[in-house]
Amino acid sequence: MSRLLRIALAPLAELHPDSQLHCAWLNQDGSIAQTAQATLQQLAEQVNNGPVEATLHPSDSLLAELPFPPLSAARLSAAVQCAVEPLVLGSSADQHIVHSPRSNTGLASMAWVEQQALDDLFQLLARHNIKIKALYAAPFFLPANEHSWSACLVDGYLVVRKDRDAGWVHPLPEVGQTQLQAATVEGVELNWVGDAPDQTGLVIDQLLPDAERWAGPGPSWGWKSKRSPSGDTRPQWTKPLVCCALAVLVWVTGLNLYASQLAEEGRQLQTAMSERVKQAFPEIPVILNPVQQARQQSTARLAGTADSTADMGFSQLVQQAASAMPFMVGGVDELTFTDTSLQLTLLADTGQPPADPDWQTALAEAGLQAEATASGWHLQPQGDPSVTSKPQAGSHD
Repeated sequence: MSRLLRIALAPLAELHPDSQLHCAWLNQDGSIAQTAQATLQQLAEQVNNGPVEATLHPSDSLLAELPFPPLSAARLSAAVQCAVEPLVLGSSADQHIVHSPRSNTGLASMAWVEQQALDDLFQLLARHNIKIKALYAAPFFLPANEHSWSACLVDGYLVVRKDRDAGWVHPLPEVGQTQLQAATVEGVELNWVGDAPDQTGLVIDQLLPDAERWAGPGPSWGWKSKRSPSGDTRPQWTKPLVCCALAVLVWVTGLNLYASQLAEEGRQLQTAMSERVKQAFPEIPVILNPVQQARQQSTARLAGTADSTADMGFSQLVQQAASAMPFMVGGVDELTFTDTSLQLTLLADTGQPPADPDWQTALAEAGLQAEATASGWHLQPQGDPSVTSKPQAGSHD
């Protein structure tokens, strides 16, 4: 069996056939056989169809680790797509997103790289007859241990591997080492690969030679070279669209619930207002529009005409209208009373009168007649010549 070749790539934006790349050959038992620097052409001459793995440069290794509920593989992938969306500069449809399985602690690691840059990389490697079986983020050649973390410096970046499937990259080593220091205080063992950093307070449990940066086991997730550059991108759109549809559904459901709550509060407020008006003005027989009726009654009291003949006529008209025309109760927007007539302006959603003439008969027995208007109804005593008189406009509520 051929030895495994591991390559640490240069930044994808700067990668070209003559780029000097760090690499290492591993024996079948995982030990380091040789480390070197070589161009793509030189590596192509030495691969001989052997297995090849590569890691992205730390500047291209965009990583995150987030908690997720227990989900099936398909649903976890959809959830990861949604979670990465706010972390990506631009559209997530332009990124190739990969993720680890959900760990026992409920966390899943994810990484993304621009699809076009990934396609260009695979094409460049194919032109040099280098076919990699897997591509990983920068931390995943470091040693992996359940009880300790591994860290090293690569081109000015701090690269950390927490376990087989999780790691992180920090562009500011000083800040990243502070995070490492906090982790060691909490009991995490730290293995440092290469020369130890000059950082006071950073507890290093074991210092490993630089060659050990290649010796770790590969993770269970990464980018696969078998992906075609011209592959169908519809799955990249489908999952975000499904997430958007679910978000819209949740929003509409919440909006409907909120509208129902507001409607119920409105009904309760209307009932409470009617009760308050009844208590304040017990002489009003029927409450159709509590605010307007309260204003009219208050005005009448202040003017000393609350017991006048005109007010009694108004009360009788309102009472007879409410008794004979129950379909309009709760739908009155405005009441306009003149000497002997009452103009009712209704809300747009007020119920229609019944087809049978019983309600008109009841009005006739009470000596009233009702005429439909463009905005509601006009009530007056039968034979009252003031029907043609123009009523005075009332107030709106």
